[in-house]
Amino acid sequence: MNSRPLAVKYVLPITLVAFFSLALVAWGDQKQIHQQKPGQAVTDTVPKIKQDKKIHDLDDALDDLDKTDLKLDMEKAKAEIEKAMKQIDMAKINAEMEKAMKQIDMAKIQMDVEKAMRQVDMDKIKAEFEKNNKRV
Repeated sequence: MNSRPLAVKYVLPITLVAFFSLALVAWGDQKQIHQQKPGQAVTDTVPKIKQDKKIHDLDDALDDLDKTDLKLDMEKAKAEIEKAMKQIDMAKINAEMEKAMKQIDMAKIQMDVEKAMRQVDMDKIKAEFEKNNKRV
């Protein structure tokens, strides 16, 4: 009987043969690079498609129209904003604000505040507060 293990007996020689076979195939199958002659042009055998100006895709044409319409609308809106900004008169606005501020009567407001404060009875509020605190 043979004392070698089964793996060494069959697997190792098969693996070595496969390895050397692959190495020989890879070494022998190297592609030869063709040298291009200096006067020879590299072109494809299929003719190029002529660029004609026909509309091939209606969606693209519509998108282009939308973009141009948007640009025109934005230019119109910008012109209108500039026109409106020119019409704004800051001096007139400041004069109106000053007039409104003069109409506010600070003395009358102060009298109303004092009158309201007199109507508030602090003693009564303190009494209610103490009463509520005793319950808690």
